[in-house]
Amino acid sequence: METRRTIDDSRIVVLLKVLNNKEIRSLSDFVSSPFFNKKQQVTQLFEYLKKRYPNLKKLYRPSIYSHIFPEKNHSDNTPLSDKQYAELRHVMSDLMKLVKQYLLYENQKKNEVRQNYQLADIFLSRGLGKYVPGLLNDAKKKHAQRPEGEPMHLHDKYMLSEVEVRYNIMLDSAMEIGMQEAIDNFHHHALAGRLRLYAAALSRQHTMPNTYNFLIEKELVEHLSSNDHTDAPLVDAYYRIFMLFRGKDIPKHYSRLRDILTEKSGYFPHSELRYLCILLFNFCNLQVNRGHMEYYPEKFEIYERTLPQGIWHYGGYILRNHFILAVRTAIATGNLDGAKSIIDHYSPDLPPRHRESFTYLAYIFLFFAEKKYIEAEDTLIKMSSNPPEGFYYGIYYRQLGIQIYLELSMNIKKGYSRLLGAEIENFKSYIGRALMSKRNKTLYSNFISIVDRIYNKRFGRVNMPSLKILQNIKDDITNPDEWLVEREWLLEKVEEVEAYWNKKR
Repeated sequence: METRRTIDDSRIVVLLKVLNNKEIRSLSDFVSSPFFNKKQQVTQLFEYLKKRYPNLKKLYRPSIYSHIFPEKNHSDNTPLSDKQYAELRHVMSDLMKLVKQYLLYENQKKNEVRQNYQLADIFLSRGLGKYVPGLLNDAKKKHAQRPEGEPMHLHDKYMLSEVEVRYNIMLDSAMEIGMQEAIDNFHHHALAGRLRLYAAALSRQHTMPNTYNFLIEKELVEHLSSNDHTDAPLVDAYYRIFMLFRGKDIPKHYSRLRDILTEKSGYFPHSELRYLCILLFNFCNLQVNRGHMEYYPEKFEIYERTLPQGIWHYGGYILRNHFILAVRTAIATGNLDGAKSIIDHYSPDLPPRHRESFTYLAYIFLFFAEKKYIEAEDTLIKMSSNPPEGFYYGIYYRQLGIQIYLELSMNIKKGYSRLLGAEIENFKSYIGRALMSKRNKTLYSNFISIVDRIYNKRFGRVNMPSLKILQNIKDDITNPDEWLVEREWLLEKVEEVEAYWNKKR
């Protein structure tokens, strides 16, 4: 049977792969419950897939069809007809709907506070007001036990006070109702939500070809600059990030934000702390790409502090993007021991299907930084049979190939310059057809352009380059207004070319 007859890449299989063992067991109860599912074929399909979890590979359609429709006596080796394929597709679609319902149900179960105030609202609408105070009191007790530093905490706090106001109005519409708490809670909820969204949009605006209209931006900044919100660290943190991306009073806002994330880390749940750090990384990257290299140590300090806290883990595994970023950030600060420690300590935490390729990639970065170019090339070759998934990892993979072969060409030779030329052309083609932001395309296009110029001045069939030509390349590398990656390495390579020709002058 042919691979194309599998369901390996179907949405239902992809979704099941991201669930952990506990979730699969719970989902099994959900699917077999007659309240949620009365279709036997859907249960049989799930049990078939469950037996093959977590690998879920070589799931051939004829075999699945035979399992869920045993009464039709279909052979595993016979392709499905159009009608049979449609029958299987309908069962898969029904299971997909059940998995979505399960995920929503599980997510809603986690928020007992919301369950209580929503139930209180339902009771109010059905004339059962006498049960509302007990529900609200339970909700308040549970709410007090939750981490404060997340937008939903402020949202639920506001909703609790709002339901309480409506309950009091129902008791006696003529009495004086204390609404100030609800107003204050709504104010903080609205501020945090608006700032969170605006900070993300500003970050995006700096990296993508988008321009956004920030409603009441002037009034928002005036309010925040003249009112103290240090008692609401979530509001304070997003205000600082918002101002950083606006480019206003950067040292003041950066220092304050760093203090919040350090001193109030326990205030934020991991998901929110991770999001705040990602926005801060985006700002640091923006500064680094403009030539402000002092922000590299800032990035590593964040990882050094937060990796042990587990905020970069999700579903029991470390997020692969941040595993690589932590390694690269350590290398960029010159802390090679720190980079190796991250690889050794956290590579076992990578998701199993990505563990080998991302560990290889991390070691290539490390070997390159250690100037172990032969080891870097060997690992690059090993990784080529199973490269890391993802478009930007395709960029890293090709960029590293160029850097490794340029180093080998300049230091070892043995025909590496020919391989380097091929890598340069391959990278140009990859960037040329890539669907990526204008900023990122400029970053990597400028990188490959300068590498190409260095390659031609060192290996091209041209006369000895003048000092002025080499200085022009240096000037383009050090120009902070030019978007560019690997500035320091490129500058080092130009100086090596200059030294090479100076010996021949």
